[in-house]
Parts: sequence; C-alpha cells; structure tokens
Amino acid sequence: MQKLKQIPKRVHHFLIGLVLTAVLGVLAFAVVNTYTAYTDMVVQQQQQYLLVTARAVSKTLSLYISGQLRDIEILTRSPGFLTEFENYYETGGDTALREHIVSYMLSQKRGVKRIYLLDKNGDVMYQYNDYPFLEVFDESLLHLKEYAAAHTSGIGSVFRISPQHYGLTLVNDVIHGSESLGTVVIVIDLEQVYEEYLAPLNIENTGDIIVKNEKDVQSVPADPGAGHSAPVQGSERAAHTAVQPGGGHGHLPRLLQWHRPARG
Repeated sequence: MQKLKQIPKRVHHFLIGLVLTAVLGVLAFAVVNTYTAYTDMVVQQQQQYLLVTARAVSKTLSLYISGQLRDIEILTRSPGFLTEFENYYETGGDTALREHIVSYMLSQKRGVKRIYLLDKNGDVMYQYNDYPFLEVFDESLLHLKEYAAAHTSGIGSVFRISPQHYGLTLVNDVIHGSESLGTVVIVIDLEQVYEEYLAPLNIENTGDIIVKNEKDVQSVPADPGAGHSAPVQGSERAAHTAVQPGGGHGHLPRLLQWHRPARG
C-alpha cells in the first residue's frame, strides 16, 4: 500500500485509464463479434429464403408457360382445327375456325388475354380479346408477321403495354403434314400472372418478387423506370428459351431479384 502511495498521481491515473481502455476494448470486440455473427446468420437466412423463393418462382413460371404452350399445341394439332384451316383456304369460310379459337379461350387460365390467328402471309384472320380487355397498345410490338415468316413455335417476347404494364407472347406454327397453314399467337398479361401465381409465393412478406428479362428490364411487376434498372444480384434462370423475330433466341423473363423496401 505504501508503494502505491509512492506512485505519482499522473502515472496512477494513466494505469487506471489503460486498464479501463483494455476492458472497454474487450467489451467492444465481444459486441462487434456478436453483432457480426447475428448479421451473418440473418444474411444466410435471407439468402436461403431467396433461393427457395427463386426456385418456386422459376418453377411456377415454367409450369404456367409450359401449360400454355401445351394447350396451344393441342389446339393446333387437333384434326378438326387442321381440317377447318385447310377448308378456309379452299372455301374462305372461317366460322368453324373461330369456334375452335373461342372454345380454346374460354377454357384458359387467368392471364391469357388475347389470341391472333394468322394466315400464311402473317395477316390476321381472326382476333379474340378476353374480357376485361387489355388497354390499347402498339400492336407492332407483337411482331406478328415476323413470327409467321419465321415458322417458329415457343415463347415469343416480353413487350410493354404501358409504362407500368407488360405482356408476353407465345407462338405456335400450325403444321399439317409438311406444310405451314398459319400461326397462332397468344398474348399473356404478366400483371395478372404475377398477382395470381407469383405474389402468393412471398410468404414472409419481407420484400418484393421482381422478374426481369435478359436485358435487365423489370417486367413483373412492371417497373415505372423500366430500362434503367440496376444489375440484379442473385439470379435464377428459368428453363425456357424464347423465340425472337427472325429466328434468333433470347430468354423468357429469367432474372429474379429480392428487394427489401427501405424502412422509414
């Protein structure tokens, strides 16, 4: 005790400060480590949830679009439809063809909003619009004549109906024997597809499910600033190849982004 009294007061304060600094440093290190471990765990959980959600969205889109492509093929390969298509070129009568189209549309799931029946030249023979009707848009975006000339079948392309509304085309070349009789193009409302099939997948409701096309343009749900989207982190490819006008290939909307809204 006598020796402690002999230590200068300034040194004594320095030693106390040094001890306190060391203690606070250890506590700070423990707090940082704990916080880091916690945030790493949260990030891992979110990444896992993103992966599960991405796979669910990809599978849901794949199943929906595969089903639509299958339904179109069933329509265009049916003997009655093919026979009536040939009769159209022989007699000019298209009443029975229209009945096939109407029957097809009445049996479809939500999202299928319009169908075009094109002749060999790519001219519209018949068009059926499902109610409620799509808003008016530039039909040149559908590339109807290009698809007819390309004689392709599959996923067409995503197009903008309005700044906050997108659609998707599916194409089927009507073949009888070795001859192409015409083309069927259907238009899908991606906003309805999102509301019906994708939005319910956001079980935890902690962010937004966003689907982008191969050009990184957000199409589901529609982005008011489409064309200026930031790069996507953590993407999940869908299993479909798109048929572009002229025979080129792209991809179905294939990027999934998990976005956490800023908290106020």
